[in-house]
Amino acid sequence: MSAHRPARWSPRHRPAPLKPRRDDGILSRACKSAYVRAVICLSLLILLAPATVVAVPYSISVDTSRISGASAQLALDFIDGGPPANMVTVSDFLTNGTLGPSLPLIGGASGSVQGIVTLSDLDFFNEYATNITLGSRFSFVLTTSTNAPDPSSIPDTFSLFVLKPTTGLSLFPTTDPTGSDALLALSIDGGPQGALNTFSAPGGEAVVTVRAIISVPEPSTLILIGTSLGFIYVRRNRRRVVYGSP
Repeated sequence: MSAHRPARWSPRHRPAPLKPRRDDGILSRACKSAYVRAVICLSLLILLAPATVVAVPYSISVDTSRISGASAQLALDFIDGGPPANMVTVSDFLTNGTLGPSLPLIGGASGSVQGIVTLSDLDFFNEYATNITLGSRFSFVLTTSTNAPDPSSIPDTFSLFVLKPTTGLSLFPTTDPTGSDALLALSIDGGPQGALNTFSAPGGEAVVTVRAIISVPEPSTLILIGTSLGFIYVRRNRRRVVYGSP
């Protein structure tokens, strides 16, 4: 009795590959059309979405080399002009002077310049103040919310002062037209940068430099996701048309 021999493998046993149909030109046009429609729909969704005003932070530097070594108080004030509510943050505070103890917080003030100071319009007058022995400069980053005042309100306003520790009055006069001798005032008017004004000291005691921190926008996450979905849709359509798969 002869042993059973296994059947030899033959190329004839290999299943025939699926052959694409001869409609590449039609398919290419259909894929392109589907992709264009997807991109147009996503673009319309983005354009019709409600716009959000994003605040532009300011880098603020104050040169106090003329009065270096003087004892002073830095006062960060926030005045509530009425609804809606707004908020100011002061961060990245740097100085080559010496910070002293801070004063009691007033109204919606919280935090410290060693970290982040937050000023909300909890009351009409809100203030963070700290003692300092001035060096040749100090600097910080100022960021605000952007809620425009109601018709019956005036803009909420942030102001920076350098005061005498003994009296709480300004250490030197400035060109502030209100007579309060602020070095800087920022009114929140609903725009991304607000209405910013700086004031000079006639004696050169302090020189304020302001720079808007404009970040380069990254591609929208919605656009990236939508484009990916468009590619997936087109590829799936291509497989259905070419191979007849479900």
